[in-house]
Amino acid sequence: MKILEIIDTLQSGGGERFVVDLCNEMSKTEEVILLTLRTNDTNDFYRNQLNINVKQIIYNGSGSLINRLYQMWITLVVISKNRPDIVHVHLQGFIYSILPRLFFPKIKYFYTVHNVADKDASKGIVQRLRRIFLKSKIKAIAISKACGDSFIHFYGYKPYKVIYNGCRILSISKNFFSVREEIDRLKIDNKTKVFITVARIQPQKNQRLLIESFNQIINEGNNAILLIVGDWVGYNSLYEELVDIANERVHFLGTRTNVADYLALSDFFCLSSLWEGLPISLLEAGYMGCFPICTPVGGIVDVIKSDEQGILSNTVSIDDYKFAIKKALTFDIDRNKISNYYIKNYSISNTANIYLECFKGQIYENI
Repeated sequence: MKILEIIDTLQSGGGERFVVDLCNEMSKTEEVILLTLRTNDTNDFYRNQLNINVKQIIYNGSGSLINRLYQMWITLVVISKNRPDIVHVHLQGFIYSILPRLFFPKIKYFYTVHNVADKDASKGIVQRLRRIFLKSKIKAIAISKACGDSFIHFYGYKPYKVIYNGCRILSISKNFFSVREEIDRLKIDNKTKVFITVARIQPQKNQRLLIESFNQIINEGNNAILLIVGDWVGYNSLYEELVDIANERVHFLGTRTNVADYLALSDFFCLSSLWEGLPISLLEAGYMGCFPICTPVGGIVDVIKSDEQGILSNTVSIDDYKFAIKKALTFDIDRNKISNYYIKNYSISNTANIYLECFKGQIYENI
């Protein structure tokens, strides 16, 4: 089976991380082609992590309207030359599947909805086109039950399938010991609890809630530090605001390619989002035995079902999130137990197998 995966960029984000991992896994048994349509140093964060079995087609475009129209033409040309059995699009790549679906109707088309439906859909004509094409012409795949429910509520009909995100096999890198030294320098002493969040700084991720909650935790005398891993491209003013309000024990580290090292050396993983699909960062943290403390949004509630798998705050408020942090500090964490749960239930190998089954069949998921 020849599969064409389409995504705008490979910048540092959960959807992009998932596409790379899915391509790598499916390329073990299938012919996989990855088409990206915008590339530069920022937009190619994950490119060097693609398996050599994945054929790459790279177009160095921009996000302008004229360029996007040309990218639609590029996509038609790529499909015409390669004749894939499956076209699978992600994130802003949805628009590139519309014309191919009309010109090459015998190919099967799929779109993974990487967020709750109302946040995933662009406004205007693109949203109207989604409503039309996702009903029958392009099959929508939701990444969690919560996302599937939001799809029904937003569009008025079911997605084709619900397939939970999966995490690749993570392991510490050769930089592990230097990372340990880095974190040890930031600690107050050897009893300091290390909290970490891995997310691009932007309004959705709501780092202000996390920082303000953590500030209060520190002011109450708790021995802890917070590491913030992620870029702030396009949100410089928000980043500056967060730096201004952050306690001196909050450390902004920027992006890291060896995130597993940081998760392995942290006690708690924090995610304070206002909305989510099913964050890869949560699965990575759980995989490494880092205990999650999250807001109760999107597919997170499908993953964290008890205090053994993580803690959910009651609401997206400072008081409730602070209470969740304080509750977590009382726990005796079993890292192996946490890791085993996430490895068993959210592996990329299992996810890829379900995608391949989905590409071959036409069975609706009961939601």
